[in-house]
Amino acid sequence: MRKLLAVCIFMTMMYQVAMANRDAKIAYIQRYSQIAIQEMERSGVPASIKLAQAILESSAGSSSLAQDANNHFGIKCGGGWGGEKMYRKDDDYRKGKLIKSCFRAYPSAESSFIAHTDFLTNQPRYAFLFRLDPTNFKSWARGLKKAGYASDPNYDHRLISIIESYNLDQFDKGFTGKYAHKPLIFSGEVDLVDDTKLYQYINDVKSVLAEDAYRVEDVALNHGVSVKKLLKYNENLRSSRQILYEGEIIYLQPKRKNYRGKQKYHVIRSGETMQFIAQKYGIKLDELYKKNRLVENSQPEIGEQIILRGTISKKKIPRTQMVNKIVPPTPPNRGSGNPPIIENDPVLVEPRTNSQGLEAGQMLYYTVKSGDTLFKLAKKFNISVNELKHFNNIDNNIIKIGQKLRVSL
Repeated sequence: MRKLLAVCIFMTMMYQVAMANRDAKIAYIQRYSQIAIQEMERSGVPASIKLAQAILESSAGSSSLAQDANNHFGIKCGGGWGGEKMYRKDDDYRKGKLIKSCFRAYPSAESSFIAHTDFLTNQPRYAFLFRLDPTNFKSWARGLKKAGYASDPNYDHRLISIIESYNLDQFDKGFTGKYAHKPLIFSGEVDLVDDTKLYQYINDVKSVLAEDAYRVEDVALNHGVSVKKLLKYNENLRSSRQILYEGEIIYLQPKRKNYRGKQKYHVIRSGETMQFIAQKYGIKLDELYKKNRLVENSQPEIGEQIILRGTISKKKIPRTQMVNKIVPPTPPNRGSGNPPIIENDPVLVEPRTNSQGLEAGQMLYYTVKSGDTLFKLAKKFNISVNELKHFNNIDNNIIKIGQKLRVSL
C-alpha cells in the first residue's frame, strides 16, 4: 500500500513539474512571438524555427546564459565578436580537456533575437537555408542540423517536436515574403543583375553589385566592410580609390575554393580572364589556377574549358595565350583634390593573322542613348566591359549620349 502511495505521489509531482514547464514555455512564446514574427518579415528566418531554437537553447529563458548574458540562442563569440562576453563550459576541448567556451552577451533578450537573424544571414554556411520555403519549418530544422548549428545528432527532431507541440507554425502563416534577404544566386544559372536586390549570394558568398563610378571606399562605407577586407576578398580590387563600373560584382565575404552550383566548367570567351571567372562564380583566384593546373597570371585561350570544382587531369590542362596589360593614361584633374585612380583588369589581346583580320564593314557600331551605361551595353552585345573600353580607347566609365561606340570584334 505504501509503495502504491509513493508511486502516486511521485507521478503527481512529475505531472506538476511537466505542467509548470509547459506553462513556462507558453509564457515564453507569448512574450517573444512578436519579435520572432518581426524578424521573419525582416529576413525570412521562420518565426517557428526562431522560437523553437530559443526555447531549446535557453530552456525557455531559464538557462544561465539567457539569464546572465541575454543569449537565448547559444551563439558563441567567434573571431569577429567585439561585444560583451560570458564564459562557461560547453563543448570545446583543448588537449582532451573540456574548457570554458566564450559566448556572446547582449543588452536584452530582444537584441539576442535580432542578432540570431544576423548570425544566420551573415554566415556563408547557412546561406543555403534561404533557398528553402520560409513556411516549411521541417526543411529549416533539417537544414540547421546539416549546417552544424548544434552538435546534437537529434537537433532537427527536437526542434520539430517543439514546433508541433506548441503549434508554433501558426506564427509563420502571416508571412508576406517581403523580406530583405534574398535567395542564393548561382552565377550562370540566373541573371546576376536585379536592381531590386541589395545583396545577393553567389556560390553561398554575400556580394553586392557596385553602382556606376563608385570607389572601393564607397562600397566599404555603405556596407560596413573594411577596405582591407574588400581588397582581400576581391582580387580585381587594388586600391581604396579604384573606380568601379556599374554592376561589377563585389564580394563582402571570402570566396570559396570550389563552385557549389550545377555548372562544372566555364568555356572561355573573348575578353574573359581567370580573374573575371573567379568573380563570376565566387571562387578564389589562386584556387582556380590550382584546380586547372595553370601558372598564376597566365590566361587560357578562347574556347578552352576551365573547371570550377575538383582538379583537372593533366591531359586536359587548358592552353594559354599572351596577355597585354593596357595601362590607361592619367585622367585630367577636373577640380580640386587628387584625380581618381582608375585601374583596369588585364585585357586579352588575341594575336591575329591576316586571315583573321577584320575589315571595317564587319564591325558593328552603336550610338549611345539616354540611360545607357558601359555595363548595360556590354551585356546587350555579349562582350565584357573591359573589351568594350578597349575597342573604343576609353580610359574611364563615362560615355555620352550620341557617342558612337564599336561594340563587336
